[in-house]
Amino acid sequence: MEMVAKMSELHALHKRRMSTSQKMEYHYMYAYAYLANEHYRQALKEVNHLLNEFDEKERPDLHLYSRMLSMVIHTELQNLTVLKYEADSTARFLQRRGFIHQSESILIRFFRRMSRISIVKPEMRMKVLKQYHAELVEMYGEEHERKVLFYFDFLTWMESRINEVPFWQAKLDKMEGKLETVY
Repeated sequence: MEMVAKMSELHALHKRRMSTSQKMEYHYMYAYAYLANEHYRQALKEVNHLLNEFDEKERPDLHLYSRMLSMVIHTELQNLTVLKYEADSTARFLQRRGFIHQSESILIRFFRRMSRISIVKPEMRMKVLKQYHAELVEMYGEEHERKVLFYFDFLTWMESRINEVPFWQAKLDKMEGKLETVY
């Protein structure tokens, strides 16, 4: 969490000179860092700030992936009712955009499915995780689909859940070559 403290200092020093886009990026980075360190409530606070305080037209890409990040957080918090609503809302957002990448479609289906599986059925949740992970691996073989990973590494997050390790640990293991990169 030292990184978040340093980011916060820099943000405070420069926020008056930052563009709206840069401010949005900071909130997204905060949310990502909090999520990676399993501070889900803080991550949700940052994502909600980004989604509620900034116009989606300013950075539609960042707005979309903030929605996706929100669904990851709600999955972690096991907020199944909110997760279903978020998945449906994000699907409508994508439809308004006019095109949907296959990987985005897979992720929406994944979150909808997870919202219907009781938290008391971990074996079923694991089966669904593995199924959708395999679908994403296949999709990320295509260059234009891999761009989704620029905003959030859904594959590594899923792998962290499958292997039951913290997300930050899975990211670190992947960077150090201890965890296979499958795309």
